[in-house]
Amino acid sequence: MMTRSFMLLLAGLVLLTGCNTPSYINIPDDGGDYAINDPNQLTVIKVEQKALTYLLSKTGLKGDVAIRFPEGTSDRAAIMAVSGIVGYNVFPEGQTPSGEYQIVEIREISARGGRARVDVICPGKLRERELVEIHMRWDVIRGWIGERLHTRNIQLDRLDSQLLAPPAAPAKQPVFNPEAPANDTTPAEQPAANPQPEPYK
Repeated sequence: MMTRSFMLLLAGLVLLTGCNTPSYINIPDDGGDYAINDPNQLTVIKVEQKALTYLLSKTGLKGDVAIRFPEGTSDRAAIMAVSGIVGYNVFPEGQTPSGEYQIVEIREISARGGRARVDVICPGKLRERELVEIHMRWDVIRGWIGERLHTRNIQLDRLDSQLLAPPAAPAKQPVFNPEAPANDTTPAEQPAANPQPEPYK
């Protein structure tokens, strides 16, 4: 009898934990649904935190890493997200210390039940900056878990121009990649060939 009661209690806890998984997240807001669009929501912060941890563990970025969060992210939410990333020198972009650092920019967060995807722009192996998809799944015991990375072989200047424009760099901070070739321009410096690029899906 006691074993049965314990099993029922455990099943109830599992169901309650499972109910905390986000059923629908779209960041940025596409304006056409009832998804979670708040970048300061706790579930979104957890997704960002686990996605960044997985990305750093797989890419091995060295030195200080500045995280550029989605538009509307509060300072508190940014600090909460990076505070749980251990073993790496990770900072919100505006708080990066002086010296050389690399930028990882969170572009899009999408979650559907127990599956999630976080798109980031980060230093790449084939080009200076690459669009990388971080695919994740929800685990009842461990929460969000990174499954795999997928690098998109597209030109970054084809992304939506409104999302592509980075915020102003903090004062006295170095350029993203000071060792880049002189003729290598970032998407922000080189206008897209198409004046109305299609947004990345």
